[in-house]
Amino acid sequence: MIPSLHIIGPKNSGKTTLMKFLIRKLTERGYRVGAYKHSAHSHPLDKPGSDSDSFRHSGAQPVIFESAEGMAIFFNQPAEKQKEDILRYVFKDCDLILIESFRSAPGPKIFVQTEREDNAPAGNVIAVVNEYGTHHRYPAFTPQAERIIDFIVEKLNISKGNGAVDGN
Repeated sequence: MIPSLHIIGPKNSGKTTLMKFLIRKLTERGYRVGAYKHSAHSHPLDKPGSDSDSFRHSGAQPVIFESAEGMAIFFNQPAEKQKEDILRYVFKDCDLILIESFRSAPGPKIFVQTEREDNAPAGNVIAVVNEYGTHHRYPAFTPQAERIIDFIVEKLNISKGNGAVDGN
């Protein structure tokens, strides 16, 4: 099983900034990191009116869009088992999956604390990130603290090549 870590916190607390920092620092150390952004709100998956959006609304699933910049695969909300299979395949070569804003999902979490919300939610919080780098209950780090990388690697027992199927 590939280790995963949820980055949670209130809106505009710095979750995305922390995700980018963690991804950059972990990949600099040679880890393969996958990212998953969760939203409880409804957002268009594709540019409204585009061909791929029209295909999806006509019933195709999945719809794949590819250009010189990359590839995107669009699904209407798949069944839970299908979603697990898709995610397992997509992240199979990763050493760690970072997940932003999926507070209710199981798994270890880092809470990005603000003055507006100073108590970490109960359940699977392993650390707190705030401007002071201190917390009364959990290990705490400032947003750009390099030592958070060592904490994550050790706490989640992450190893390079963890998710590689054929050792590449």
